[in-house]
Amino acid sequence: MPRPRVRYYFDEHISIHASMEASLLKPYIVRLTHELIRAYALNLPMGMCACYQIWQPLTAQEAASFHTDSYLQFLQQLDFNGIDVVDDAPNFVLNPSVCFSESAWEYSTIYAGASVAAAKDLASGKSDIAINWMGGQTHARRDCASGFSYLNDVVLAILTLLATYERVLFVNMDAWHPSGVEEAFFTTDRVLCFSIHQHGEGLFPGSGGQADVGKDAGQFHTINLPVAEGFDDADAEELLLPMLRAAAHRFQPHAIVCCAGAGVIAGDRLGGLNMTLDGHAAVLKVLMALERPLLVLGAGGYSQFNAARTYCNATAVLCGIKLPDSIPPHAFREDYLPDYKLAVPQTVMLNKNTPGSLHATKAAVTRIISQMPSRTAVGTTPVATSHPGPLEGVSPLDSGVHAVKTEPVLTTALKPDMYGAAVGAETVKAEVICKPRTLDSAPNSDMMDVDNEVGHLTSGAVAGVTEPDRVGSAGEI
Repeated sequence: MPRPRVRYYFDEHISIHASMEASLLKPYIVRLTHELIRAYALNLPMGMCACYQIWQPLTAQEAASFHTDSYLQFLQQLDFNGIDVVDDAPNFVLNPSVCFSESAWEYSTIYAGASVAAAKDLASGKSDIAINWMGGQTHARRDCASGFSYLNDVVLAILTLLATYERVLFVNMDAWHPSGVEEAFFTTDRVLCFSIHQHGEGLFPGSGGQADVGKDAGQFHTINLPVAEGFDDADAEELLLPMLRAAAHRFQPHAIVCCAGAGVIAGDRLGGLNMTLDGHAAVLKVLMALERPLLVLGAGGYSQFNAARTYCNATAVLCGIKLPDSIPPHAFREDYLPDYKLAVPQTVMLNKNTPGSLHATKAAVTRIISQMPSRTAVGTTPVATSHPGPLEGVSPLDSGVHAVKTEPVLTTALKPDMYGAAVGAETVKAEVICKPRTLDSAPNSDMMDVDNEVGHLTSGAVAGVTEPDRVGSAGEI
């Protein structure tokens, strides 16, 4: 397979938005990931796309292609007068796990802006693979926040791709079900939502059951693979990989969006799965083999250094590079004790996925796929992929390399006004954290150590909290 052109989207200052008070660890995890990627020199084979140089934060107008005006206005007001709008917060949350930080709007526009910019670059042929580890916030709804997700960058990126491509495959690989994305596209046949996630009583967000297959035009275009605690690489080889290949073959996507979360990796402090970096990479290799424009986003993962290992290794896989196991010297190397290794070994734990349960899930998913309308195979044409031109902040890519790229399929304009607003949110407590922002520096690892914070996170964000039922879908696309 020809070497793909890869673009990597980042913001040097993302870690200032990390907040222990708001249980917001991901900005710091992204900083760790970025430093590890540089330590391995993975910035050299990629087009490095920096915020404010190559792309801009999302505007309110762009966010309004999915989110409601009232919700966006609330988020913007947090940046300027958070104390004055604190009483409004319960109107814009779906569950008590939400805790707004003072910079929620600024942070959201950065991670969502990167996802939308990456989708635009894929659609315009500037890249074959785009990476945004800041993104993958799958839980936000049109009119409210959920989990740690303020703006749903995944939905916004898919909508951007749908303006050019007829069909988009969305793949979620994480410990948590992508509830907001599934809801958004539940009634359309232009998006296939395929998710592997941990499922069980009391687990956030409480959605993603196998019986949820879509409705109306979207029937049989939602595929959930709910798995139990202990799911590992061998289980993925038996269930996930063949079902993903079969679904993609049936659906014939023109573009792909994947949330490649670190929550599936062994030892995650809030996830209960047991995959390794090799198992995680195997899923990405299946998607790469489809030779479609591919947007790869982050997602969950709360063991911060394992998450950084996961995203760094995935970056190398997407670039076609095999990394040495020894972590190179860099500012955070001492935090990768005790052995300074990239690999994450499996945990000794009970695997509650039996051969019988895997077979039953596989049979059920096979039936769903068989009822999905089959599509004509998407043609691919080898095209020259030399860099489109010098861009400030983008490292030069090899010229003369050939990659396989799909022909864009022009479609009629989308109708955001047709999107059904989600209704019926329970009135729940929401907290707004208002504190002076730190200077442009990463918090030290002691500040962001979640050893003593797992109880706080678990009580609100994952264990024992499920999302209340809400009604609403993406409507006609």
